[in-house]
Amino acid sequence: MTEQDDTRSDARTARDTEPLVESLRALAQELKEHRSAMRSLSHDIRVVLGHIAQATRKYNRDEIEAALKVNRGNVSRSALALNTHRRQLQRYLVRYGLRPAEYKDTPVAHDKRATKP
Repeated sequence: MTEQDDTRSDARTARDTEPLVESLRALAQELKEHRSAMRSLSHDIRVVLGHIAQATRKYNRDEIEAALKVNRGNVSRSALALNTHRRQLQRYLVRYGLRPAEYKDTPVAHDKRATKP
């Protein structure tokens, strides 16, 4: 093989590999974009899992009674205090046999009526 043949062969190889190099550059750019999207998605997934964990949190009887006492039997305000939905709190009330009406006149420490003799 002559030197001229080697030069032609190198030129042909360079010409043949140029599209491949461009494809690899495009793929590298896509990978960067996907990596960024994956990071964002990963963050979103962690946020959603946190919300699910909070939404599926189970409250015990003492926590519910404390919220009812502070809120004087008001189920809606007690649900807000527990960071749960009012309907879910009502299900807990049934489960634990609690009646909000029994907490309407419960004195609490921050209530002015509770400090009167």
